Amino acid sequence: MTKNILLLNNAYWPSIGGVENSLRHLALESIKAGYRVKVVVGDIGVPQYSKSRMSEIIDNIQVTRYPIAPINFGFLKWLNVFVSSWYLYKILKVEYESFPNTIVISRFHICAVIAVFIGFKNVRYLIPSVITNQSSIELTLRGNIFLRMREKLFIKWHSYWQRLAIRNCRNFVFSKTMYLQCKKLSGSQRIDFFIAKPGVDKQRFNPSSQDVRIALRKELGLPLDKTLILFVGRFVKAKGCDLLIKSMALMPNSFHLVMVGDGVEKNTYHELIKSNLIKDKVTIVKPTRDVENYYRSSDIFVMCSRYEPLGQTILESFSCGLPVVAFTPGAEVDTAIKELEMDQYVWYSNELSEEGLADTIKLCSVHLTQLDRYLISKNVNIKFSWFALLDSLTK
Repeated sequence: MTKNILLLNNAYWPSIGGVENSLRHLALESIKAGYRVKVVVGDIGVPQYSKSRMSEIIDNIQVTRYPIAPINFGFLKWLNVFVSSWYLYKILKVEYESFPNTIVISRFHICAVIAVFIGFKNVRYLIPSVITNQSSIELTLRGNIFLRMREKLFIKWHSYWQRLAIRNCRNFVFSKTMYLQCKKLSGSQRIDFFIAKPGVDKQRFNPSSQDVRIALRKELGLPLDKTLILFVGRFVKAKGCDLLIKSMALMPNSFHLVMVGDGVEKNTYHELIKSNLIKDKVTIVKPTRDVENYYRSSDIFVMCSRYEPLGQTILESFSCGLPVVAFTPGAEVDTAIKELEMDQYVWYSNELSEEGLADTIKLCSVHLTQLDRYLISKNVNIKFSWFALLDSLTK
């Protein structure tokens, strides 16, 4: 008999992000493995007036959405979390009544808690990050007292729901770092966590020859004769892009930075570029479905995060044969990059500063001609696979 898999999150394609992409790959692998698959997600990133906003078929998979912010009136917006959860409850209740033995895989804590409350017994919580740790980085870097208060409320609210999810689900994490953080959040030593690894799509993310890189740069409007440094990710304080932008002011003109992403810090980044007089050395690109073209046209990937529970973009960069520059994990840098066991292709800055980052990027660039892009790609694809992750989640 065909088994059922239900994938849950607050966002999905066409929303672009590491968590959304991981869920899409799990959906595709589930179809290949012979499961009957449904996706229930929030409507983040879907055009407001789209006819298929709440329900559509993507990759031959039924995607049903619930509204994240159904209330638009300013003084009533605080009710959105409750109304949104009610819509999600109604959708999941119908699924439970039809297929109570479905394997549920959730990447969002509120979805996981509601699924358990309804009665699903096989709920797997694939934890994307620990709210307390991730948001605390943002909190320490905010100067505005009102923004700090709002951030504290956000952390308390979501930490409560995430703790509930961890205590009531079968939990999967991507690193030992996340495991320790989750243990602390749960407040219990008896809760089990399974360490699994994400995958990477080698059909999309693969190395390119010098001729292909030049052709891609022409197509994307990028400099042909520069060493291209790439960043891909959300524009938030925890990603450390402020230091990356400042580092470009210390770099020779033979280097050019490409930043693919968007977020609350976008205007701040534009101001930094302007104030440091480096408009000709930095290109900012909106999130794109064809992000692999930017990886394949670049020379070095920079993961400048202050907090990163694993980092899907690191795997994608390795799969495209790029070396990575990152900050050494420590008291001020909470990342799991060393757990990937790819250190032979990572150059670390021991100093959390633009000076340290600039020096490390220049050091990495000296070794570019000695690196075998295809070997880097081969090594990461041996270690990481979406099928292996699905297998871990469904055992």
